[in-house]
Amino acid sequence: MADKIPRLDGHQQIDYALERGVNFIDTAEMYPVPAEATRYGNTERIIGSWIKKSNKRDSPLY
Repeated sequence: MADKIPRLDGHQQIDYALERGVNFIDTAEMYPVPAEATRYGNTERIIGSWIKKSNKRDSPLY
């Protein structure tokens, strides 16, 4: 996710998903093929910045 979309778009996608009942986000690096070490952790950084910005630490993503 993180190398394809801006951070704000990622935040909007998380909000959209939660509003529709999503309660799990799989951030495995196995999906981009081939996996690249330069992208490791990018999705987690977007999720972390969303948590900080939204103040939704208790959201069902955990």
